Amino acid sequence: MGRYWVADGDEFQYPLNPNLHYSHAAVNTMRAEWEFRITRANVFVELCREVNIKFPRRLAIGMPTNTPQLLQRALHRIRDEVNRMTQCLQRSELTKTANERTEDALMDDAHQYFAWSMDVMYESDIEMSDDNDNE
Repeated sequence: MGRYWVADGDEFQYPLNPNLHYSHAAVNTMRAEWEFRITRANVFVELCREVNIKFPRRLAIGMPTNTPQLLQRALHRIRDEVNRMTQCLQRSELTKTANERTEDALMDDAHQYFAWSMDVMYESDIEMSDDNDNE
């Protein structure tokens, strides 16, 4: 079974030619993507804290990014972390909507939203952390 990706589309373009994977243009694109993903991860952490849900451990921030190869590894890690946080937030939103529908006595809608929130697509299978673990 493959991994579900619910994060937004990838607007960063890399060369398909293997000889150009570590060209100056590709490395500059990786650096730009790294900054974008770090910012996105920080926003998602704050959103997770607002709704009081656990979020994936943020290990990518501590990874070295000195060389293009290390930067590429860190990018893979942070993409996964952002995807997991997106899954957690979407699942939380579906559960919240289901609870609202239950309060409004719209049981058919509530059951549907609860079923969606339990979908395998929204499971986050990596270790989660509390706020204190990420300080």
